[in-house]
Amino acid sequence: MIETVPEDVDQRDYRVSSKKIEHVLNFSVQKTIPYGIEEIKHALRTIENPLSKVYYNS
Repeated sequence: MIETVPEDVDQRDYRVSSKKIEHVLNFSVQKTIPYGIEEIKHALRTIENPLSKVYYNS
């Protein structure tokens, strides 16, 4: 039996500020999201065998 769930009508969006973490912990990001995406794409292209056990936690 398949049960359907009504669409979530609460589609709130949140704005988050990182000013406090920058000010209190003196932390700031060093890389951008596009850089991170390119880094992941590069890693995925260079892995010879993505199904190798070395890439799993168990």
